[in-house]
Amino acid sequence: MKSIISPENRTSLLDRFHYTSETKNIIENEDLLPVGLLSRLHAAFPQYSGFREKEPFHFSERKHYSGIEG
Repeated sequence: MKSIISPENRTSLLDRFHYTSETKNIIENEDLLPVGLLSRLHAAFPQYSGFREKEPFHFSERKHYSGIEG
């Protein structure tokens, strides 16, 4: 089976979530998000998967949101 998610998709996913370089290095070095796993999740739940999204998040100024005013 050909992977639906490529290593480039995984890299852009980590960038999209604004992970620090330290966090990205840990994920890569420990293989915490293997491409095969991401591909299987995307194939099983494509309607909920955001793995291949490219659009930036609409609200990215704050790290924590609470309530309507947050």
